[in-house]
Amino acid sequence: MNFLVMEKKTFLFVFLALVVLSSLILVYYGLSDRTAYTQEMPILINVDNYIGINTGTDFLNFGTTMPGNDVSRHITIINPFDLKVKVKLSVAGELKDWVILENSFALNSKNSKKIPVSISVPENAEFGNYTGTLRVVMEKVY
Repeated sequence: MNFLVMEKKTFLFVFLALVVLSSLILVYYGLSDRTAYTQEMPILINVDNYIGINTGTDFLNFGTTMPGNDVSRHITIINPFDLKVKVKLSVAGELKDWVILENSFALNSKNSKKIPVSISVPENAEFGNYTGTLRVVMEKVY
């Protein structure tokens, strides 16, 4: 009889340990998947000996400018979620070192923020088209 009580206690201990361990694993993986939304948008600028404006909205087109000039546009980041998010912006491609923007901020639920995005074209830039990609990542804030 003593053996059965001991066996039940051991079983109960092992069972509870597995429940706690499983819960910790679920919490870990739930928190590690913080990304709520990711979007990438092409960026384009043409460097030439004149200035041209592009007002299209299907991608981030800065039009045409001359070497040594700075060009700016604004984008609006909208948080459509019912929770606060941390927004992280980054640029890849040829324009990575030319683009100036705010790269991290928090945004409350259902709010938006207008962000200036600037390109500083180097004095020694050759004429031609330059491209990059703007990446917007929204992470859940707990």
